[in-house]
Parts: sequence; C-alpha cells; structure tokens
Amino acid sequence: MHLEETAAPIGCIPGEGGPLPGRFDPSIPDPAHPREPEATPDLKIAIVPSALSPLARRPGAPLPMTRIDFYSLEPDSPGDRFLLTCRLAERARAEGLRVLIHCPDPDLARHLDRLLWTYRQDGFLPHGLVGPANPTLDLDLTPVLISLDGSPEGEDQVLINLALEVPSFFSRFERVCEPIDQNSDVRSAGRERFRYYRDRGYPLEHHRLK
Repeated sequence: MHLEETAAPIGCIPGEGGPLPGRFDPSIPDPAHPREPEATPDLKIAIVPSALSPLARRPGAPLPMTRIDFYSLEPDSPGDRFLLTCRLAERARAEGLRVLIHCPDPDLARHLDRLLWTYRQDGFLPHGLVGPANPTLDLDLTPVLISLDGSPEGEDQVLINLALEVPSFFSRFERVCEPIDQNSDVRSAGRERFRYYRDRGYPLEHHRLK
C-alpha cells in the first residue's frame, strides 16, 4: 500500500478552497506510509529538550507558539483517522518524542488502544490508556499515552487530537497533529478547528494524503 501526499492549496481550510494565510511544506514526507522506527521519520520535530521547558528557554523568553498540522485523507485513501493516528504516533516515536493522544470518547479510546497493539503485523507501539481503569500504568516507561482529558499535565511534546473540539490544553504542546478522514462530522469539525487556530495566528500546515 502506498499513499501519496499532495499539496493543498496554499493556506486552504481542509475541504474548502480559497487563499488563507499559511504555507504548505512539501518537504514533510507521507506519514501514512509505514516504516520501521529507525527509518527517516515523517514528523519533522527536532530531538531537543521540550521547548516549553524552563531549561530550554532563556530567562524572560516568550513561549513558542504551538505548530498545528492537519493531515487529511483523500476520498480514495485506505484506512481512517485512527489508523492514521497510529502512523503519526509511530513517526513521532521514531524521533524519540513522547505522544499524548486526546480521545475523550471512552469507546473510541479503547478501539484505538486495541489498534495500536495490532495495526502492524511485525510489531506494536508501546502505549497505555491513562485513567482509573489502568492504575498500574508506568507513565515514565510508556511513550504513547491515550487520554480522555489531556492528563497527565506533564506531557508537552506531541499532541494528536481525536476530539471534535479544540482541546483547551493544546497550547502547552510543541506540536499538534489533527488527523482528518472522510467522516462528514469529522471534516466539518476539522474546518472549525482550522479556523480557530488560523484566526489566533498559530503556525498551520495542511497535508492531503492519498
């Protein structure tokens, strides 16, 4: 299976035409094409201490703005946003980054939990569900977390958002990934989130995948 990334119109809201402020970055490879973790990753985030950490900032320096990336599956693309989430998480882990997946629906969170164990035939992605149902989860040894409410608060590197709304805590992360599939409700909510980020001046990229 091979999925190609095509450039969206510059600054285009996912699913809509028309120029808006923004810039498509064709240098980012296709995150939907599986590769082993040691291969060149797709999420281009430098492996450095968290930019939000006081140790990584000069005294008095402003916090950097969160970068937002939308990944939209084209109509003929295989899979859905949950499979795409698995691949995005894998790419982030290939760069040694921690990932928090925000999925406020408990049933969908359990579905994603199962998918992360089984979506690759030759391995799995270490992960865990955060919450009372999993009290023995060792957060330090679990690089990919599925959370219903954005906890734990110490996570601040990569956020993958599976909620229909903009998470209230998104700005503490260096990078937010917004996977979008062909579900009409998902696409409509994605357009609203795109406008929200754009209107507040956050750095935006939109990648169309097929």
